[in-house]
Amino acid sequence: MKAPHEIDLTRSVLELAGLKWGDGELDVGVSVDASRWADRVVARWWQPGATVVGFHLSGKWFDQGWTADQVATLLANIASIRGDVRVVVTHGPHDADAAGLVRGLAGFERVTGRDDDTPVWMGSEGRVGIVAVDFPRWAAMLSRAAVVVTRDTGSLHLSSALKRPVVALYA
Repeated sequence: MKAPHEIDLTRSVLELAGLKWGDGELDVGVSVDASRWADRVVARWWQPGATVVGFHLSGKWFDQGWTADQVATLLANIASIRGDVRVVVTHGPHDADAAGLVRGLAGFERVTGRDDDTPVWMGSEGRVGIVAVDFPRWAAMLSRAAVVVTRDTGSLHLSSALKRPVVALYA
């Protein structure tokens, strides 16, 4: 059975309490420019038809005891799943230190896009890419993922609003 999102649970509680909930679903629009950017990044670094797994890297991974080595191992394990799986790791400007910890591990190297100079750090034999994003690009990239792996952060809620399946890891 599929568990309802917390917004759906909140709606149910409010309705039971006799409070009116607005119609419509939580929805995030993805801009055309951000969509084109995400398509270019995915097409540039990975073969057509690859299954893209989204992974949002925030400082929260390290707040509760994870190490950069453990996160890198998790990423490598996801990338090694049967089939042509690729992991796109997103991070925002406030999570640059967390991304730097993982990127600093052996095997990650910086590659630069031909079209827009988007820096991508590749590891796990080209199966894991780390890219800094702003909100529109973050939404666009996660919208391309077959599934998103995340902690309980905004990426969990954004992925749900984008109607992407989510694997949420809690403390």
